[in-house]
Amino acid sequence: VLAAAATGDRRIAFVTGEAGSGKSRLLDAIAREAAAGEAWVALGCGAPERGTEPLQPVLDALGAWCRGPHGATVRRLLALHAPDCRALVGGSLAPTATEARRHADAAPNSRVLRGIADLLDAMAELRPVLLLLDDLHWMDHATLALLSMMARRPGRRRLLVVAAARTEIAAHGHTLRPLMLDLLVHRAAEEIALQPLDQAGIAALLLQEGGAPPAPPPAAP
Repeated sequence: VLAAAATGDRRIAFVTGEAGSGKSRLLDAIAREAAAGEAWVALGCGAPERGTEPLQPVLDALGAWCRGPHGATVRRLLALHAPDCRALVGGSLAPTATEARRHADAAPNSRVLRGIADLLDAMAELRPVLLLLDDLHWMDHATLALLSMMARRPGRRRLLVVAAARTEIAAHGHTLRPLMLDLLVHRAAEEIALQPLDQAGIAALLLQEGGAPPAPPPAAP
């Protein structure tokens, strides 16, 4: 997936699995692999207590890019393609107090979403872009809408979005479920389903982390 996106094949990938199945570890491994090259890499995380904060995981990622080694380029592209988001990104651009108050309670509209999508496309013209979204099941409706918009955009871009979600939460009745099904059915995204670790897998993971493997179960009398 990463190699395909680096050549210009826009990709959205959902990583699904139960709690503790290794979703976050997989995102970390993808980030390390991508960081060894020229890609822009950033991570945004969802959380239950911030689930209503519009676009916060994506804004966190944009803020990291704005503060990064190529921050001047990202800020220039942000001002050009997504001026309505400058105050939302906030901490990276040091907006005035008036700007921050004006945008604090404003729900992101379609223009804001298009601006962010345009920004990511413009960044991907310069170098590959990898946006990682962990705990997608805790994210707000605006973030999910942006993900849907990005997946359906025409044209080739060196852009990869990898979003991880718990299988047991992103199930029937959750707002994430119809989005995933729609994108998967229309081949606008793909799914990487992780299986729970068995005892051998847990032992190998503990050894890799420098811990002791679990004791084998007692033999039957």
